[in-house]
Amino acid sequence: ARDAVAMATGLGLAYAKSRDFGRRVRQWRLMADVANDAGLAIQMVAPVWRNGDHFLLLACVAAACHCACGVCAGATKASISQHFATDNFAELVAKEGSQETFVNILGLVVGYASLRLLNRSPGAVAFAFVILTAVHVVANVLAVRTLRFRSVNEVRFRILHERWRLGGDLGVAAVGDAEPLLPGLGR
Repeated sequence: ARDAVAMATGLGLAYAKSRDFGRRVRQWRLMADVANDAGLAIQMVAPVWRNGDHFLLLACVAAACHCACGVCAGATKASISQHFATDNFAELVAKEGSQETFVNILGLVVGYASLRLLNRSPGAVAFAFVILTAVHVVANVLAVRTLRFRSVNEVRFRILHERWRLGGDLGVAAVGDAEPLLPGLGR
């Protein structure tokens, strides 16, 4: 059931939002990390209901969140990589893959060492999870805010038009700062 829900989520999200991923790269990139963090949080609390009917539901929702993360992150990765590539796109993608591998290995080592220290207390595990998740979300918000796309999408066009009408700043940074962080939401 969990895998079926995840696959259906991926197909449904790709079908419903595939055209929007390229238009709102910043927003969907952040949405990917929020979905992943939500899935991890649900996985953390799911064992509380391991003997009841809620465990399967929570496991399915967590799998759907992780799948949504994969779809959103995968769909926005090329645009973000292209944004940062100044000369050689292939070189950037190769180095990005190597950096991702290194960060995953580092995360495994630090995670294992932390697990040995924290695993004695469920409260310590929960506290560390909340703190690290909050740091992860804040870091992602700051990272997404630094993306300054020069292309004009619907949202940036509306911001540019409004600022032009009012005589405001039309610079890339000012328009980027006014752009909402999550799809469908205000600033």
